[in-house]
Amino acid sequence: VYCSELRRAKETVQEMLPYLGDVPIVYTKGINEVSRGIYRTRQEFTLALKGSGLKEHKFRPPEGENYFDVEERAAKFWDFLKGNHATDTVLVVGHGIFLRFLMLQIQGLHMREMAYLNVDNASLSSFLIEDGKVLTYRINDCTHLLQYAESKREDAQRTKIEVSS
Repeated sequence: VYCSELRRAKETVQEMLPYLGDVPIVYTKGINEVSRGIYRTRQEFTLALKGSGLKEHKFRPPEGENYFDVEERAAKFWDFLKGNHATDTVLVVGHGIFLRFLMLQIQGLHMREMAYLNVDNASLSSFLIEDGKVLTYRINDCTHLLQYAESKREDAQRTKIEVSS
């Protein structure tokens, strides 16, 4: 299990502990969400972004990252996973932007494809990979949350995408 060092991810892992068994958990900043640098609130970041005149993916706040930086981190992490866990089952607990970049790396897609890849909070995405090739994957699966819903909707299964190569 690899987990972001940020509080939200750590809380998620704590909820999963009863289901994980005796698996080591590695907390790493390498899979943290994009760093907004000196800006501590979304409002501060948004004002600085507007003032910069740049698109969000190109804007690098002071002491922070832009999307190209996160893409590079995701590529390094993917290379690490391939080199160290080629035949293992790996759980990555992280955040939306980083995880989207990681999924793009896994599928060999360009950054511009991220616009078509939505990852909801609390969703699960999984990839079955053999010999370096993605055989099947599921993205943005939220069906595990149905147990907490007041009423279970039949259309909830439509929230997941399953693709076979």
